[in-house]
Amino acid sequence: MSADAEQLTGAWAERGAPDDYMHEETLHCGCCGRMIVRRAWVVTAPEEPGGELIFCEPVCERIYAEYWLPRHGGGR
Repeated sequence: MSADAEQLTGAWAERGAPDDYMHEETLHCGCCGRMIVRRAWVVTAPEEPGGELIFCEPVCERIYAEYWLPRHGGGR
């Protein structure tokens, strides 16, 4: 396992609505904004509303933790 993989805390979960991608309540990545159609990378975050952060892929969790969070702090 690489050092990058050890830092990631999320896991894949079925979250999107693949049959209805134009539905009003579509999910978007919490880092890059990409629409999540089916699978999402979900990270437990008790300090966030809903208790989790949703990303489109593991690299967005890393970007959020290493870039966005240190510069802008927690709680969006």
